[in-house]
Amino acid sequence: MLAGQSGDYGQPPSRAAALMAVGLTQHYLEGAWFPKGGGQVLSDRLAAAIEEHGGKILLCSPARRILVEAGRVTGVEIDSHHLGRRVVRAPIVISNADYKRTVNELVGAAHFSKKTVARVERAEMSPAFGVLYLGLSRDLKAEGHPRTNYWIFPNPDLEAEYAAAARGEVGHTPMAYISIASLKDPTNRRVAPPGITNLQVMSLAPSSPAAWGVTEAELLSGAYRKSAGYQAKKRAFAEAMLRSASRVFPGIDQQIVYQEVATPLTHRRYTGATGGTSYGLAHTPAHFLRGRPGSKTELPGLYLAGASCRTGHGIAGVMMSGVAVTAELLGGRVWGEVFGKENAGPRPTNLTALRPDPLSSSAPLASPGRAEAAQRR
Repeated sequence: MLAGQSGDYGQPPSRAAALMAVGLTQHYLEGAWFPKGGGQVLSDRLAAAIEEHGGKILLCSPARRILVEAGRVTGVEIDSHHLGRRVVRAPIVISNADYKRTVNELVGAAHFSKKTVARVERAEMSPAFGVLYLGLSRDLKAEGHPRTNYWIFPNPDLEAEYAAAARGEVGHTPMAYISIASLKDPTNRRVAPPGITNLQVMSLAPSSPAAWGVTEAELLSGAYRKSAGYQAKKRAFAEAMLRSASRVFPGIDQQIVYQEVATPLTHRRYTGATGGTSYGLAHTPAHFLRGRPGSKTELPGLYLAGASCRTGHGIAGVMMSGVAVTAELLGGRVWGEVFGKENAGPRPTNLTALRPDPLSSSAPLASPGRAEAAQRR
């Protein structure tokens, strides 16, 4: 029972950090919340704040590498759909790519100490998930269905579920989680047309391309999406998800008016996350608290944010990583400002008000023409 929500941190009872499990349970006991307008609202508000303060957000612009010159970070090279390949010069780069990708691919292991490289090699990523998105010709709101989530287990042996996913297998009726967007935000007319229910079914899923019938090369080129083998694996995954969901909603397979599947390969293509996970480093005792990287790195000018950091995964954990890296750059007063302490002092009105880069006395943190943010999308 205590591990019933283990999918929220992606580890079976035998491997999970106890404090992670306890913290997650406490989170739900205090009350779970859903943003009015959906999760996109959080991104939209953040984007608006960045742009209001002179920053720029580049969509469809993957970061190819973080530039290092004379032993410190000097900027980011991006491939923009609209601008082509560009170099954005900056004395400070905050990477929210996962720890492995940041060190091994974006920066390069040669720029880090042997100790750091060995730590990254030992690092284990969290399991990946697949999602079945459904539109049902059924109005659960009109039926008076409660606003709740469902955890579905084929049997009490959670260890077997995680072991199967690690082997690249999807069970006949796997462990699943159901979230119903139409009920969580019934006032949002964009969630689904009248009389239709927007519902998602999630489960552990293999992260390797081979488990989905394609090669690493096909994944990197994007050709995997048209692979007959991949399409067959996606259909099999959807059928398994429907079998699990039918335990709560009998006949659900006869009520589908819209269906889409996102696999770990989908997540990897959109987010660049190693293995397609959204949880960052594995939440085991070895990767908990100080077992995870902090905001500051040994490479001058390079800072970290995201699900692999010490603040943890999920919306709250990743947002806190942003606060932590800001406090590292601007001082501890940021914590008081974020949490509303009266003595926090006034906040900057624009990026040029921020103090100079603490690692370089000559270069400002942001100046006109340089206040650009590189994001992995």
